[in-house]
Amino acid sequence: MSYVINIYRKPKPGNFKAVRDATIASLDASVAARGGRGFVTGTMSHPMPTQGSNMIVSATGGFETADEIDEMMDSGNDEVLDRIEAVNALCDSASTSISQILPPQSKIPENFNPKWVMRDMQIAKPGQLPGLIEYLMEWREQGIEVRNNLVLTIPLGKMNLNALRLTFMFESLADMETGWSNIVADPKLPPLLDKLETSPVRVVSRVLHRAGF
Repeated sequence: MSYVINIYRKPKPGNFKAVRDATIASLDASVAARGGRGFVTGTMSHPMPTQGSNMIVSATGGFETADEIDEMMDSGNDEVLDRIEAVNALCDSASTSISQILPPQSKIPENFNPKWVMRDMQIAKPGQLPGLIEYLMEWREQGIEVRNNLVLTIPLGKMNLNALRLTFMFESLADMETGWSNIVADPKLPPLLDKLETSPVRVVSRVLHRAGF
């Protein structure tokens, strides 16, 4: 099972550009040092705008096993910690999340250049998480008639043990709009909603930078 580390930062007023640039530099340094891949997003539309807008989120992947996460944590690299703390000092808040990445979709669109990210947090009904994952993987292979990449992840830390995160990547806001319209019109949606405890929570972000892919 592979893993991704997300860092969520809310810049202090007047520091958005500085946090953006420092986050990008930190991601690039990490990818250059250990390989892997990642991207940085800026939150554009949040369900609680006064709390979640203008967040800068970095996603660092390329950890193919849990052992690789342990190796990184055990290395005790003060240079890396100094780099992270320097960025965090410019923020009102900074938090970290580690998630398991479920098997990827079989085919990523050729020359795919994602610019928008739609993150949905879904909560399965008790006992329904394995079935929900299988259902989403099958639907993902069917496609939504627009170029996209859908990544399914399970956060290690969670308020509900049945939590599942869907990260859709699109090449334009228009593609996101079309993709969502196709999802809503698809007869596979009602059975999916029946597997959920409550309505998903959605956050839409703009891709600010990519590294390693």
